[in-house]
Amino acid sequence: MFPETRHFSAGVVHPDGLQHYWLIPANPKYYDIINAFKTTDTIIWKKQTTKIQIGDIVFIYVGAPVSAIIFACRVLEINIPYQYKSKNLKMTHVMIIQKLKQYPENQFNFKNLKEYGVKAICRPQHVPGKLLKTLTTI
Repeated sequence: MFPETRHFSAGVVHPDGLQHYWLIPANPKYYDIINAFKTTDTIIWKKQTTKIQIGDIVFIYVGAPVSAIIFACRVLEINIPYQYKSKNLKMTHVMIIQKLKQYPENQFNFKNLKEYGVKAICRPQHVPGKLLKTLTTI
């Protein structure tokens, strides 16, 4: 479902040349990503780790009250300078991500994710193998 691609501009690919799969959190109190993706398939997103590279796939876990993986996105660009600061958030660099798939809210809720070994989603992390297989074959 998510073929490897490395033809985007800006940024570098992983030294191992492989596509990586990430689980990243989104806090709906600070940004309404669900509504953002209703009007476009491509948005800017805070780059939370230097390990995410162009072509990687990020699965976005939307926090409470949704508490579920809702989106699969491809990273198109990284390390874009961007200055933003508020009471709860500071950004110095962003990435551009493109929505590939939207999952129903009850499909990968937090209760279900525990069955795949996911204990918490408060920072970017690699997707466990069994969960990745399920996410990419649905």
